[in-house]
Formats: sequence, structure tokens, C-alpha cells
Amino acid sequence: MSKRSVALRKQGKPGWTSPGKAAIIRKMLRTSVGVPGAINLKSGNTTKLRAGIAAMKAGSRNANIAFLNDSTTREGMTGLGGSFDNRLGYPMYLAQQLTASGLASRADNILGGNGQSSIDTLIAQFEPRISYTGTVTLDGTLDGFGGRLFRIANGAITFDFTQASPFDRIEFVHAFFGAGAATVNISINGGATIQTINTNGTPTQEKKTTINCTLGSHTVTIQAGGTCLLSGINVYNSATKTVELYNFAAHGGTLPTPSNSPPIVANPTTGAYSPYGSRYNVGILALDAVFLMSGINEARQNIPVDSTPDGFKQRLQLDYNTFAAAGVDVIFMTPLFDNATGGNVANQEQYFKWCGMLH
Repeated sequence: MSKRSVALRKQGKPGWTSPGKAAIIRKMLRTSVGVPGAINLKSGNTTKLRAGIAAMKAGSRNANIAFLNDSTTREGMTGLGGSFDNRLGYPMYLAQQLTASGLASRADNILGGNGQSSIDTLIAQFEPRISYTGTVTLDGTLDGFGGRLFRIANGAITFDFTQASPFDRIEFVHAFFGAGAATVNISINGGATIQTINTNGTPTQEKKTTINCTLGSHTVTIQAGGTCLLSGINVYNSATKTVELYNFAAHGGTLPTPSNSPPIVANPTTGAYSPYGSRYNVGILALDAVFLMSGINEARQNIPVDSTPDGFKQRLQLDYNTFAAAGVDVIFMTPLFDNATGGNVANQEQYFKWCGMLH
């Protein structure tokens, strides 16, 4: 451990690191990817993460890691004019860097409406890999993984993974939507249906259905003759065990609040958690770890540091407790500093402190 790291650790400040088997991930996050450090990425907090990577290296299964909460995780800037692209988010770069370092990884997924209310805005400004025909929208109130659920009503949505590495598995993450929900047809490259899925079921959960397809880099289309709600898809190659990085952060996202306003929504509506949200359904992805980086949007909203029930500390603790209770390792990321006019700079300094203490 460096002298600087030792000093920072004694002061209880972020930025210190420790040696361990997860050092490769820490190094990539702090240097090549260009984002802040993982505060508690050390042996005592990464039992399941290390076991998942060991199982992946042994060829028995994929290791599954999720990233959330806000736009600093979901996407990166491209060009001028305020345009963003989900493919430039640091989870994708991390997958590339880990693969180059000998740890096969991929982040080929599109999950949720990214804090947007319009699917056309989502496509134009954030996610060019999506197209649709017929009636496809982002649901007005219901969140899933990564923001609003996609709602198909007599239409089809297509996710373009032709630039991804070849895959032969499609993880379709959808909601059960009660009586009358549509049966959907899944196809690749505009061809014949490869699987039909009935989304009629108890409307309090999401489900992951894994679909086999021919090995290749494809477009994937979900077509419904009625109403279907879905979060999106993840693709991978079953013949090669990898570290799967799921990005279900959302633009404008904030931590969930103990008083029960919905999480990961740009402009939260009042009320209970969406039953399809990531916190209620985290178990379907069989995650080994989640990486949480929050603070920018809380600072812009002047969220107090330590205030019952909904201060930053209380929100962070709730998120930690939720994922830890699901048996998932929780890794805090140092929040990015934000000097936006509406941001509370003093609060951000304290946010760093609590991220370092809650582990």
C-alpha cells in the first residue's frame, strides 16, 4: 500500500487501496477507465465476487456484476451538442480492459429507458442500437432494470448487437403483466421466430428467460400482438465463460429513499417502489457483486448528508442493506465531483466520507 493510501486510510478518506485478488479490477477502474476508485474492493467485502471470478476462470459459470446508479455509469459523452451513448459507459470500457488483461469480459446489454420518458429521445440522444415499429413506448410509471420499462402494444422493438462479439444466448428480461398480457415472438436478423414467450403472470415480478440462437452477431427483435413490458436483453456466448457486466444505471438516477419513493428515475413520482425495479428483482440475474457510484444527483437536489429518513447516509445504507440481503457483494465507488451551479459542494465532501465508512 502506498504512503498516500496509508495516509488517506488513517484519515477515513476515499482514495486508499489495498492489495488482493481483485486488484486488476481496481486498477482498471482507477486508471485505464478513468473513473474514481472502488472504496471497499478488498478481500473482506468481495467474497462472492472473487468466488464468481474463480468459477468463471474454472469454466463452470459466468461471473455476474452489475453497475448503477446514474449517468456517470450509464453512458459517456460523444461529439457535441449534449449527445450521449450507452456504449461509451465505463462498464463497456472495463469489459474491454479486463479482456485485454486476460480476464474475458463483456457488457453487451441494453436495459431500461435510462431515465427518459420518450423512447424517441432515448434512441436519438442515448441508445442508437434501438429501433421499433408499431406502438412501442417507455412506460409512464413503471421502472425496471435501468429506468422505465419498454412497453410494446402491437409492435416490435429491435436491439442491434451486430457490432458485439458473437453470441448464442439471449437473456430476455421481462415483466409478468397480469391477465391479457401478450405472448411475444423472439427473432434474430429479421428471420423466423426462434422462441415464443408468454408474459401473462402475476404482475409483481420480472423474469429472465434465456433463449438459444445461432452463434453470431445479430439484431434481436421482440414482437408482440398485445401489451408486453420488458427491461431489455443481455447477450453472451455460452461456450466462453466470461465476466458479465450488467449496466442498469439511468440518467438522472438517485439512490432509493427509505420513505419509499421509487429509485432510479430522473423525476421520481411519489408512491411505492415499482414491483419490477432492480431492487425487488436483483435475484433473477444471479449477481456476484454490484458497483454503486452515487452522489451527483443527490448533491444537485441538496440532499442532506445525514438526516432521517432520507439523508444521503440513510439512502446509501438502504441500498447496501438491500443488495447485501440478497447475498450480493456491494462495492462503493467514490462519487464523481460535480461543480454544477445547483450542486452542493460541501455535501459532496461528506458523501465521500460516508461511502468510505459504510462497509
